[in-house]
Amino acid sequence: MSLLGDLLLLFLKFMKSFYKKLGYNAILLVILLIELPLLYLYYSDESIMYRVEKRYEIQRICSIKPIAWNDERIKQSNIHARKGDKYYVVMVEIQNKYCDPLHYISLYAKNQDDRDFICDFLTYSDDSKNSGYESDSIIPAGVTKAVPYVISIDVGDLKNTKSITLYEWTSDKDKAKEVTMEVGNQLQ
Repeated sequence: MSLLGDLLLLFLKFMKSFYKKLGYNAILLVILLIELPLLYLYYSDESIMYRVEKRYEIQRICSIKPIAWNDERIKQSNIHARKGDKYYVVMVEIQNKYCDPLHYISLYAKNQDDRDFICDFLTYSDDSKNSGYESDSIIPAGVTKAVPYVISIDVGDLKNTKSITLYEWTSDKDKAKEVTMEVGNQLQ
């Protein structure tokens, strides 16, 4: 027999004699002695804790399409219309890793030199009622969904913009997820 089999038989003999003396309490005590160190190891590792609290992941930017400045979606997104801006609908693919539904997340963007704040990402709803959280403003649990965002970009920044990098609003810059997309001639 292998070493693992011998250890298993030894453990079963120990449990049988222990059970005769203490009954079910012996089994519960052994389970508790095994579980406590494992819980300590699990929750003391910061990378595991971060993975547990990370509810979503920004996968990629699917598409960028221009929209008119007087489009209803701009009003729904609460972006203030400025004279020298162009507006776009950006489809961002977001994966909900959690067991609960996730409301759209707040994003912001910078251009490739990482200095100029070129756009503010605010979600919009295709539902004309715009009454709080509609079903289309929620990403179901365990689902990857393309989410529409409206962006506003100054026309002066368009000439120098070859790529857009998305960031999530977070207090910890090291943990912020970023996704970059080459936009080329899509922003015209």
